[in-house]
Amino acid sequence: PIGMLNELIRLHQRLEPGADHYDLKISYLRDAIFGVDIEPMAIEICRLRAWLSILVDSPSDHEIAPLPNLDFKFIAADSLTKLPEGNTRTLFGDNELEDSLGEIRVQYFDAKDAKKKEKLKSLYEKKISETLEISTTTAREALIRTFNPFETALCASFFDPLVLFGRTNFDIVLGNPPYVDSEMMTVKYPEFRNYLKKEYESTTGNWDLFIPFIERGIELTAPNGSLS
Repeated sequence: PIGMLNELIRLHQRLEPGADHYDLKISYLRDAIFGVDIEPMAIEICRLRAWLSILVDSPSDHEIAPLPNLDFKFIAADSLTKLPEGNTRTLFGDNELEDSLGEIRVQYFDAKDAKKKEKLKSLYEKKISETLEISTTTAREALIRTFNPFETALCASFFDPLVLFGRTNFDIVLGNPPYVDSEMMTVKYPEFRNYLKKEYESTTGNWDLFIPFIERGIELTAPNGSLS
């Protein structure tokens, strides 16, 4: 993600020489760059690198402004597990949790006051707790509850770009899928392998884990976009 950020800055500089790199980086991080990894530590390192990248271009003639909050920009999640279709119920109506999540996500990026950040965090946790009070739980609701961007050691058990990022697809998708061969998957992850066989069209015959990753990447790439 940081390599992509720097490349965007270089391209922007050719179109608009003299543009402020500090403001550009915050703008691109807000609107154009998203990251997901199954390892929480990788996400922590990515957030740290993003903050450092902003700091090196911070204006030297005034006090450093509070850095943007990246809790909803780079997240730990399982990219291959999809969110089942349906509504997410709370005590007050369908889809209120997902709608609220979107509003909190947008506001939290630029929240600089500690009280406002805490208020948004409490609101998010309140919405999650409302779903816990419903006696019957759908598979979709159970998965959404596993996402908590404020718990840095946790990994969400699903990935849905619309729910987590407010995007249906991406112009550029960059991935580095792990290599796990079919024999190891059959022995160590038989249930997950069976899920992938049902969920992805390409998982036929003797397939390795990178195969559904490629299909998933294609699904997430916008028309005329690029997958690498």
